[in-house]
Formats: sequence, C-alpha cells, structure tokens
Amino acid sequence: MATDSQGAILVGGTTSGTNELGSVPWNTPFIARFQSTGEQGWVRRLEGARGNITGVAVLPGDAVAFSGDVRGTFTFAGTSLTNATENSDMVLGVLESSAADRWGRLYGGIFREYVSGLFVDAQGNLVTGGVFDYETDLGGGTLNPYQASEESPFVVSHGPDGTHRWSRAVGEGLNLTLLGVTSSGQTLFGGYLEDGEVIRVDQTEYSAEGGKGLILKLSP
Repeated sequence: MATDSQGAILVGGTTSGTNELGSVPWNTPFIARFQSTGEQGWVRRLEGARGNITGVAVLPGDAVAFSGDVRGTFTFAGTSLTNATENSDMVLGVLESSAADRWGRLYGGIFREYVSGLFVDAQGNLVTGGVFDYETDLGGGTLNPYQASEESPFVVSHGPDGTHRWSRAVGEGLNLTLLGVTSSGQTLFGGYLEDGEVIRVDQTEYSAEGGKGLILKLSP
C-alpha cells in the first residue's frame, strides 16, 4: 500500500470472481486507487495473467509503480507480455496517475521468481526485492551466484523508464524481510540469516551462529 500527494491510497493484490474490483477469472493481479475517504477511483487489472501484485509505490508526479509475480499472457502499454511456464516471473511497471499504462516488463527465466517489496527513491528509481530459484535475469544478465541454489534473495534497481541499473543476489540462507531506500538513494536490505549459513555479497562473506539479523547498505 502507498499514498500519493493527494492523499489517495494505492493498493495491489490479486482478485477472483465478481466483486467491487470487477468480474475476472481466479487469481487476477490488480492495482487500484482509492480516495482518502475510501471511495474507489480506478482499477487496473492484468487480465489474462495469474498471480499477485505485492508492491506499489508512488513516483514523482503521482505515477504509480508496481511489482509482483505472474504467469500467463496480458497486454500492457500496447505490448503483449507472456510467461508461458508454470513458474512465476517478476512483473514491473508504471501507471500514470490517471491509470493509463506507461510501461511494463516481465523478468526471469524458466525457474520461479517471487517478489516481496518495492520502493522508489527521490529520483524515481525503482528498487525491488524478492527471491529466485537457481538462476534469473532481472534485466542485467544472468544472476546465479552458487550455480545450484534454491531461494536466493535478490535486490534490483531500475530507472524511472524501466532501464536496468544494477542487481544483486546473495544465495540461500537469508530470509529476506527488510527492504528500503534512504533519502540519499542508498538501498537497505536484509533479514534473518539462518544458523550456519554463509551468504556472499560481492567479495564479502557473512555468516552467523545461532541465527541473527543482517542489514546491508548498497550505494546508489
């Protein structure tokens, strides 16, 4: 959930059947805007897709960024986007404040991507976190730090127009629960590091006995 400069409330999720969000098949992802008093404004459903919108954030000018994990085929900004596998891909996109499509992308590979958060910095850059299985491509080439690692946490940044800026993966062992962006554009991410696990970020290894929290700061 997020709020824009007018106090409107932006939410994302998944919907099924017939309700206030419309009539759609099971597990249809959506983004919706509500007035500060609770009245519904607009709803943008990713019809044809199956999955969930797990992050929304407001860009300068009140455009709405969103992220999630989906499969199937849907149309966004005049382009057909398809994930024909049974595993979810990461979806990332931006809507105008009026709900018109600005741009949308699918990222991933043949394995699963699961998205758990989205933040926007003061320049409108998008920062997304989640986990992937084995390997993925989030726009900057293949990420596969340990060659055969299930549920590797990732954090990735894209520009306001969707251009890949950077991406990082740390290998299994970190339960990613923390994600944020500082006012200076630095990215904070982390969570619970499991007992006996070792993760690697660039050339530095982190480990814990008995389990402990870990927070990493990445430069803009």
